[in-house]
Amino acid sequence: MNDSEWELTTSEWFWVELAEVNPDAVTFDGFTECVVGYASQFTSEPVVVYDHELMVEQLVREDSMTYDEAHEYISFNVQGLWAGEFTPMIMRKRP
Repeated sequence: MNDSEWELTTSEWFWVELAEVNPDAVTFDGFTECVVGYASQFTSEPVVVYDHELMVEQLVREDSMTYDEAHEYISFNVQGLWAGEFTPMIMRKRP
């Protein structure tokens, strides 16, 4: 195997780095493309951060939901999930 076959993309490096800083970080199934980074506070391990709008757009595009249906789905089924101390955060950007 040559050196170029071992090179990772920026996206792949993100996951390698996250695994190093918090191997127990939780992710939401099906929303990988909506990950915008990870965040932590002084006394806690990093958690994965998702972009709310990207999640809505993905559901509208891939699951043929309306915007309101997608927003309701995320509010009830994703934001309401507690998966322990490493449960991901969902970021809502300021307009």
